[in-house]
Amino acid sequence: MELRKSFIVSLLALSLVSCSFVRRLIGAGDEGMEVTSVPTPRTTGAESLEIINHPKPDLSVNIQPFVDAGCSGENLYVMECTADSPIRALGCDFLSINALSGGLDPSNAVATCSRREVSGEPPNPSFFNMTGCLMPVYQADVISVNGEFRLLSGPDDLQAYFALVESENEALSYAQLVTGLNAVYGREAVQGSSYVFRVDRLEDTHVVKTDEGYLVNLFSGPEPLCGCGTHTFYQRDVLVRPDGQVEIIASTPVYDLEACID
Repeated sequence: MELRKSFIVSLLALSLVSCSFVRRLIGAGDEGMEVTSVPTPRTTGAESLEIINHPKPDLSVNIQPFVDAGCSGENLYVMECTADSPIRALGCDFLSINALSGGLDPSNAVATCSRREVSGEPPNPSFFNMTGCLMPVYQADVISVNGEFRLLSGPDDLQAYFALVESENEALSYAQLVTGLNAVYGREAVQGSSYVFRVDRLEDTHVVKTDEGYLVNLFSGPEPLCGCGTHTFYQRDVLVRPDGQVEIIASTPVYDLEACID
């Protein structure tokens, strides 16, 4: 029983790489946002790929409010919440903490909340979206404010809590939370890689201050997420304005992977 439980937790950890807002921000049918797909050359390996690394910000999240609410785990990246936890009452079985959300101001702790898919119905469709393949889960985001917890319903909700955005670290945390995209650091060119690169230059996540706000380069997971065939990974250039408005201003396919993702 314990082995099965550990296996489930491990698989859930792999699925907790995106938050619930990304489909609303860049998914099909979204209005009011124009995403540019940048054509790029196609190469066949990593031999000619230029890698530019940037230091990973030293950020952390105060997870104590979630621990006090009855959520725990061996490494605290994926925490299971007890049956009587107020977070469990919101519909969350597990929490996933991203240390890079530690740049938010005010420093209210935010976590990705996941609920096992067992009934075919989300706990609350206003907050939860489904993700995953063989082991689908419903996901939302939960915030701790003055010892109380609530689910976040979308970018407008986040803007109400965290605008104004006034620093590079805050822009990084905010951009990830709103879009559900990933920050990537420490890339290496791997000889004989199974990836087919579509760019000549690949740069780690970093933040550039501009006249309009902060420009953050983040990365998607595989698209499509599930199934057999070609899965493409994208760089998304995200503009975070000081008032908390977020816009994906460019989308660049960076590499393909031929695989079956279940």
